[in-house]
Amino acid sequence: MKSTTRRTNPRYYNYIGIALIIAIGAVLYAGHYYKTKRHQEYVYLQAKPIKSQYGWGYEIIADGQVYIHQEFIPALSGKKGFESRDQAIVVANKVIAKIRNKEVPPTLTIQELQELGVVKDSFAVK
Repeated sequence: MKSTTRRTNPRYYNYIGIALIIAIGAVLYAGHYYKTKRHQEYVYLQAKPIKSQYGWGYEIIADGQVYIHQEFIPALSGKKGFESRDQAIVVANKVIAKIRNKEVPPTLTIQELQELGVVKDSFAVK
């Protein structure tokens, strides 16, 4: 009796290899696409206090780059710096909250500065 064994065509292995390469490429592309798309939707924001010639100020850092450089209290006439590092950070965090809420531009009002305790009364504004 003759033994019959079925041999696999060498092309079959080529097709499996090509399909495997395509599948791996698709997975890698999908991962790269997801990471890129996610990076476009989210930006890492950081408040950093700075010492300026006017007192304290702050910088808003967006993905490692300076986005806002503020050396003095915004919304006040003249150039008066923050009295303390903590005041600068509180205001910078308020600006970050406005950026996250997509308020463009993220400006502050005198009333908001009063609520934050940066401006004591309305007479300090004049």
